[in-house]
Amino acid sequence: MKIRLVILLLFSSNIGKSQTDKIQIITIEPYMIVTNGAFYKELCLKSNDSDAEFIQGFNFEWGYSYKLRIKVHKLKNPPEDGSDTDYILATTVSKTKVPDNYQFRMLLDTKVYPDLDTTTWSNIKPVNDSTYNYFDKIDIEIPSSLKNEFKKTMAEEQERYGNFVFISPTKVKLIKLD
Repeated sequence: MKIRLVILLLFSSNIGKSQTDKIQIITIEPYMIVTNGAFYKELCLKSNDSDAEFIQGFNFEWGYSYKLRIKVHKLKNPPEDGSDTDYILATTVSKTKVPDNYQFRMLLDTKVYPDLDTTTWSNIKPVNDSTYNYFDKIDIEIPSSLKNEFKKTMAEEQERYGNFVFISPTKVKLIKLD
């Protein structure tokens, strides 16, 4: 009886998984982007040569571009509200710090849930008078010249793009609002 149970558990753990995996080398940008999930928005990895928004086993650090070897695992029976693919880190081929003057563009969006008109679920939380935490992933320093415009944008729950530079792996600085 125990043997049948173990065999059944082993078999059922592979249900929904494909039998073939593909190895792929991809590049990850040194910043993240806002994406709309099934029910909420989140910051995800950005890659121009892959749809991977999250890679199992990969620890992203802001300000570094990566070349990764990943396993692309297609699910036979994916969940209705999820991806049909798992991305799993095989190896880090390279990790390169971008230059100090590297600029990137990122969406500033206050709403966690796209359809709710409430500020109680904000992605942007004040840390102090000039620093805000974004999606619990990165701190954004707001220079005094942009403080009023930034606060107005956030109070009106507008979506706006900003241009940023890296200060550290945990902090970026807003240099321009579009």
